[in-house]
Amino acid sequence: MIRKINIVEAAAELAEERVKQLFTENNKGKTEEELIKMLNDGIKKQDPNIKTTVIPSEKEAIKDIFVHDDVYDRELIRSYGELHKICPHEFSLSIASLSDVIVCDYNYAFDPRVHLIRFFEEMFYTPKLLIDEAHNMVDRSRMMYSASLHQASLESLKEAIKGFDQTLKASVNAVLKTLVSYRALHDLDKNPFYDQLDNEDALLEQIDFCVIQLEKLLVDKKKFATRKNVLDVYFELLQYRRISEFYNQHYRFFIELINDKVHVTQKCFNAANYIEETIENHTEGAVFFSATLEPIDYYVDLITNKNGQTINIPSPFDPSHLGLFIDPRTSTRYRDRDRSITPIIDTIYAVAKFYNDFDKTVKYDIIGSGSQEDINSLKQTINDLDSPSFHPLYAW
Repeated sequence: MIRKINIVEAAAELAEERVKQLFTENNKGKTEEELIKMLNDGIKKQDPNIKTTVIPSEKEAIKDIFVHDDVYDRELIRSYGELHKICPHEFSLSIASLSDVIVCDYNYAFDPRVHLIRFFEEMFYTPKLLIDEAHNMVDRSRMMYSASLHQASLESLKEAIKGFDQTLKASVNAVLKTLVSYRALHDLDKNPFYDQLDNEDALLEQIDFCVIQLEKLLVDKKKFATRKNVLDVYFELLQYRRISEFYNQHYRFFIELINDKVHVTQKCFNAANYIEETIENHTEGAVFFSATLEPIDYYVDLITNKNGQTINIPSPFDPSHLGLFIDPRTSTRYRDRDRSITPIIDTIYAVAKFYNDFDKTVKYDIIGSGSQEDINSLKQTINDLDSPSFHPLYAW
C-alpha cells in the first residue's frame, strides 16, 4: 500500500525521465515517439494479446490516480492499470517513485535478489526506513542471503531439455553429477547431513557454464513446451550463483539428503554486514523497532552489526491488569484448527462471562489471534451460531 501527498505536476517529469532511461545505450539519437513505439512493439511481440501504450497512458494514469485517490493498494492500482491499458506492476513502481510513504515487505529493501533497484541501487532516491517487528529481521535476513539447489530440480531440467543442444545437456549433466556425487562422498545414506566452512568452487563454475547455456536457449527459443520448467530452474541456478558472491566467514555449506535427493545450501548465519551496507549507502537512516527485541545485544549484533543507538521504552500498560489463563485441553496447531474452533469459542465466552461478572461496567469484546485464517473461522462460526459478535476481531 502506498500513500502520497506529492503534487500532480510531478507526473509529467516522471514520464519524461522514464523515456530517457529507455534503451539508453543502444538507441541514442532516437526521438521520444520512436522509443515509445519500440517499447510497445517489443511488448506486443512477447504477447500479441497485450493492448497497451506504455508511456503516454502511464502519464495520464498517474495524473488520474493522484487527483482521485490518496492511498494506493493492489486492487486500486490494478483497476487503474486496466482502465488506462498499462502494466499494473510498472505503474505501481512509477507511483512509488512519487510517493511519500511506501509500505512493503522487508525483502524490497534488503533482499539482494528482489530489492527495488530504483531505491536501493540508483542515487536518485535515499529513503528513510522504519522497520516494524524487527525481531523477525534476524531469520529473514539469513534467508535472504542463503540459497539452495536441489537434485530434483536438475533432474526436472534434464527432462525439459531433451532434444536440445548437446552442450546445454552436458552442462546440466555436469551440475547434476556433482550433486549426486556428494551422496557417496559424504556417506549421506548413513548420516543425511554434512556441513563445511568452504564453498564448493567447482560446483559454482559448473553452474556458471550451465546458466550461460540456458540463457542462450531462452534467448534463441521464445516458445517451446517446457519453457516454464526451464525458466524455474534457470532462476534457481541464477539465485544460487548470485548468493555465492556474498559467501564469507558467516556462511556454512550444507549438504543434505532429503526424500532420497541431495540438497545443497549456502547458509548465511549473520547478514548484519549486508543490512548495514544497505542502510549506510542507500538510505538516509533506519529505525528498527519491536516489542520483543530482547536480549537487545543479540539483535544489535545480528541486525545492525553493533552500530546505532538503542532506546528502551517502558510499556504503557499496567502489568497488574494482565490476566493469563491457559487452556491445556485445546490445541491451536494448524492441523487441529477445524476441530478446535468450537472449544476456543467456548473458552472465549467463559472468560468474557467471568470478567463481566467481575465488572459489569466494562465490555470485554476484543479477540486476537496470530492467524487471520483463525479470525475468519471464528467470525464465521460465531455468525452461524447466531451468537453476539465480538468486535473487533484482529490478527497480529
